Order: sequence, then structure tokens, then C-alpha cells
Amino acid sequence: RLLDTDIGFCRAWAAAMSHQLQAARRRAELMSLRTVSERFDFWLAWNEDGLPEKGLWKNIAEEIGVSPEALYRELAVRSKRSSGNRQGV
Repeated sequence: RLLDTDIGFCRAWAAAMSHQLQAARRRAELMSLRTVSERFDFWLAWNEDGLPEKGLWKNIAEEIGVSPEALYRELAVRSKRSSGNRQGV
């Protein structure tokens, strides 16, 4: 009934539905990626707020659909790669 009578509510509802649809599409695209590296890169691209605080990486693993251990291994690979690049400069 509000959709028929309240234009403000109608716009807010449409915006909420649009955001939910975008989130569902983003989640589907994320889950279509096969490697932890691809999923983490995707997460980084969509989360411009930066990296989480220490102790919250487990939440990121859950969000991208991988085990915490798999994410920690990926982070170790990236850290090693990053430190290797600095030594070679």
C-alpha cells in the first residue's frame, strides 16, 4: 500500500532492492572464481576501506568462501612475494 501512496517510501524501497540485487550479483561473481587469489583480489577491489584489523581475517575468509587456513596461505605467499620484490630493488 505504501508503494502506491508514498513516493519517498517507493524510492527508498527501490534503492534497497537495487542494492540487494547488486550484492547478490557480486556474490555470484565472487563464488564463480576458482582460486583463493582471485577471490581475495575481487574482495580487495570491492572493499576500498582497506584491510581488516588483526584478528578479523577469518571473517574475510568466510565472506569469500574459503577456509581461514587457505586465506592465510595466500596472504603468506603475497607477503613473501612482496618482500622478495623489495630485496631485489
